[in-house]
Amino acid sequence: MTDSTRQFAEGEPCWAEVTLPDAEVGKRFYGALLGWTFEPARSMEDDGGPLHGTDGGRLPHAADEGGHLAALHGRPVAAVREWSGHGLRAVWRLHLSTADAAAALTRVRDAGGRVVADAVEVPGGGVTAVAADPGGADFGLWEPRGGRTGFVAADEPGAYVWGEVLAREEDREAVDTFYERVFGFGTYPADFGAGSPAEGTDFAVWVPSGAPAGDARAIGGRGTLDVAAFPEAAPHFLTYFSVADCAGTAHTAVRLGGRVHSGPMDTAYGCHAVLADDQGAEFAVMTRS
Repeated sequence: MTDSTRQFAEGEPCWAEVTLPDAEVGKRFYGALLGWTFEPARSMEDDGGPLHGTDGGRLPHAADEGGHLAALHGRPVAAVREWSGHGLRAVWRLHLSTADAAAALTRVRDAGGRVVADAVEVPGGGVTAVAADPGGADFGLWEPRGGRTGFVAADEPGAYVWGEVLAREEDREAVDTFYERVFGFGTYPADFGAGSPAEGTDFAVWVPSGAPAGDARAIGGRGTLDVAAFPEAAPHFLTYFSVADCAGTAHTAVRLGGRVHSGPMDTAYGCHAVLADDQGAEFAVMTRS
């Protein structure tokens, strides 16, 4: 994707950012792992600036002090932010696109979710907010009002490729109903392929409102937490980045001080692994089939 004004469907992941105790350490890790380059969020320029489209549109949440834009071949792919506040944990947050953030927050409340941070206007750019589903997984909302709607590079090695929410088993029904009500998602069960380690896994694939079921229209999904392997894990969104060699990337992550939480695993959708960076932020990588 090279068009900075790509139109995202309602609820489609459109941006990702990681908040870390040390942004400089994070830049070194992701630069070495995914080939990203970085500039301060307020100063990097690319076709009018990644924070500023041709009409001044800013990317969500990217311009706080300590924030840096990650770019792949000069095209924005994510943001790295530093925060040293009390109770910080290193975490990736996925942002979902919406045509109306205020209306989306109303639907969040009505569907049993929670507003974590109310809608705030980003001058010249759009409206951002943070919400959580009934299981407790939080996500950002981004209502673009400028020239930059989200990812400028996606679905290529080093860029965003997939996102999913991981819910507790007992919350699956409430969580599925929540995303259907808030964003109008249609769902169908994933088929990981006969003989795959993930065969039979309960996973609901999301398609935009009104779209036919099928992988060509898939924009994300809902999986289940592996509480047997990670009993302390909390519900959360998992952000995937595309890589040319899943196993090789997992090996490199460990060499850089990160960890492998699971995988690499081969399924009908490709090879994926769940990793953590050297400050503990969890993310995933995928090599598509």
